Amino acid sequence: MEEFIQEFKAEASSIIQRLQEQVLLLEHEKENKSIIEEIFRGVHTLKGSSRMFGFEKIERITHDLETTYDQIREGIAKPTKAVIELSLSVVDMCAAILKDDFNQVEYEAILAKLGSEEVLKSEEDQPEGIYQVLYYPKENIYERGVNPMAAIQELKDLGTHTLFILKQLNSPEAQEAAKKFESAFEIILPIKGSKEILEDVFLFMDTEEFGIHLLEADKKSWQEANDRAQKIAGRKFTAIETEERHAVLSLYFENAKPIEVVEQIQPVEVVKTVSKTIDSGINFINVKLERLDEMMKLVSELVTIKAELNYQSSVLEDMKLTSLVERLEKVTTRFRDNAFTMRLVPLQILSLKFQRMARDLGEKLGKDINVLTEGLDTEIDKTIINEIEAPLMHILRNAIDHGLETTEERIRLGKNPKGLLKIVAFYAGANVFIQVQDDGRGLNLKRIRQKATERGIISETEKLNDNEIINLIFEPGFSTHDKATEYSGRGVGMDVVKQKLKELRGSIEITTEEGLGTAFTLRLPLSLSILDVLHVKVNNINYLLPHNEIERCLSERLNSDIIQRRGHNIKYRGELIPHLHLGEIFQEKSGATQEPCIIVINKNDQHVSLEVDEIVSKEQLVIKPVDEALRSLEYLSGVAVLGNGELAFLLNPLKLKESYANRNITFNA
Repeated sequence: MEEFIQEFKAEASSIIQRLQEQVLLLEHEKENKSIIEEIFRGVHTLKGSSRMFGFEKIERITHDLETTYDQIREGIAKPTKAVIELSLSVVDMCAAILKDDFNQVEYEAILAKLGSEEVLKSEEDQPEGIYQVLYYPKENIYERGVNPMAAIQELKDLGTHTLFILKQLNSPEAQEAAKKFESAFEIILPIKGSKEILEDVFLFMDTEEFGIHLLEADKKSWQEANDRAQKIAGRKFTAIETEERHAVLSLYFENAKPIEVVEQIQPVEVVKTVSKTIDSGINFINVKLERLDEMMKLVSELVTIKAELNYQSSVLEDMKLTSLVERLEKVTTRFRDNAFTMRLVPLQILSLKFQRMARDLGEKLGKDINVLTEGLDTEIDKTIINEIEAPLMHILRNAIDHGLETTEERIRLGKNPKGLLKIVAFYAGANVFIQVQDDGRGLNLKRIRQKATERGIISETEKLNDNEIINLIFEPGFSTHDKATEYSGRGVGMDVVKQKLKELRGSIEITTEEGLGTAFTLRLPLSLSILDVLHVKVNNINYLLPHNEIERCLSERLNSDIIQRRGHNIKYRGELIPHLHLGEIFQEKSGATQEPCIIVINKNDQHVSLEVDEIVSKEQLVIKPVDEALRSLEYLSGVAVLGNGELAFLLNPLKLKESYANRNITFNA
């Protein structure tokens, strides 16, 4: 029975994820009947299967939500903002119940809301009110990048209305040309719903630029409305004007008619998650991750055994054995590649979490955010996705909380009111790059340096370039916030992100432009366990270099036309690049009996050359994490056991160059 329950949980989790995705789409496409139908079917399926496996709490809560969406698809109710919020709460609660990690008080509160008629009330169901809207923008409104007439058009779009021009010193065209607004308006209109509908029109205006007043069906209220309008107009109305205004109000109060609310012309942008339809002719099965992990362990053992056989065949110099080992190597490589492919999953599976975080956190912080994704069909090992999810979410949270400005700030700065958060993924060699970009404030380097000095991380006189200042945010406990908030400012995060990436043999780089935004670029390997490497030696110590990073292997004597020494650099193809002698770095006396070899590394378009005693061979090895005692050495990415039983150390050439540079060695000089 336990096995069936686990299968139900897996299926239910998939349904919940799909429901969350569809609810987020419905928020922006409220009239899309196909989305409403899909949500209804998903909730119905979840309810039925929950009943079958004894998850009564899920059955009860989804039963009430199913009733809500049944009314929506029948046209009895509308998918209001309250319904969307409640739907997401139900989805979250169902996920928590599956994990047996839910709050009973919150559960009861959601049930109470589901049973409330208020949730289903749309704006059209609410009492009609007659409102006086006074609109008098400041003269400098054009300088703030705001179109003052857009608000008038939005008010007109709400339905029946009467517009009075209280003041207009010049034509609208002349005012726009002079960038000086000199008009004031009054609009009388009936609406169904709350005052917030009108307030939303003036979301980007200062509060002293408009006034919204609910009118009553009595002469006193009308006179007060008249007085307010006269004050804005800067003059007293004539008796004919006052009579005309009262006649309009009388008409509205006596003959109020249902209003047809027009939807906004420019709907909110939303990134739709691409749903891949699986052809019914393709057979597939769900496999537990533990089984794939076990298979990868077996593949790793096979690779290790193959390396041992390869070594023994070279020692024995048996032609038949060598031939068999070569055949085994081909099969092992194909087997390894197949096993890798089975573990690859698209980054698209994280897209929903990105969208949800941006939506929820944006609402709490008062920030309107447009999330764009690109290349999320890029595939990466499932284990890496599991490990990188938390660091990625932390970076996104930082971008939303620290990076993006509030709507009001963006308008004041002349930016698009809607902040942009872009997540891009792509392949480059044997690596996957994930980039998180925002168009917010950018990093304040002066502030970072000031905080680092205050905390004693650097001295006041220490000279740092921009990249070194940016990298200070990876120091443990570092934060530019004086006060911790619910979301950040505790000094915990970026150092953990960097450490996690290091454990995954990855890296992170930050580029920023103050006032324009920041980009975080994560580099990750496609897989963690097995790697194609170049085996080299220095004084009989074994080192490994990632094969995909090697551009060329050279002999100084034979390739003097390509390379020439220049101190701690070599001239390679007309350019000076850093040159590292591994024997000097690791203080190993060279045991070479022949001419040393020079290896040119090209990683992320950065070149560095390494000098070694001997190039042994290209190999395929199982890479293990370094011991705890060696983790402070950033240039060590892992260790492997060779076919002869000896240990070999996997090097990160760029980190090695940085470490060597800290010894006051000057490169490219």
